[in-house]
Amino acid sequence: GAPQRLRATAALTTSLVASDALAVSTHSTVSIEVEYTAGTGGTGVEYLPEVLMAGESVWSPAVSALNAGTPSGGAVTIEACAATYSQGAGKRTVHIPVYGATSFRVRVKETTATSISAAGTCAILAVASRLGA
Repeated sequence: GAPQRLRATAALTTSLVASDALAVSTHSTVSIEVEYTAGTGGTGVEYLPEVLMAGESVWSPAVSALNAGTPSGGAVTIEACAATYSQGAGKRTVHIPVYGATSFRVRVKETTATSISAAGTCAILAVASRLGA
């Protein structure tokens, strides 16, 4: 598909804020380019890709990371955790699977070690694609 701007360059807050949504019902992957420019006091941007599945009204994390516990009695519990991404200044590209989803978005926030006196900015460009197309 054609590149679409999910978030224009805008100041970040310290709470997760959703981008515009991208229709992905005929796609299998979304590649996002996240560009962060530091302000004063911020240390980076944290982002959480989310999907909306067909027939659902609640967004859920697009990617899960697996966290293995301690083996006990020959078994181990593996916890599925929401995968959040973080980066410093510059541009990064991440590829997110969206199989079975109808919509995709990214929630973003600024990370900080202390306090932010001038917010950093973030922009997100996305391209949806279908494997084999």
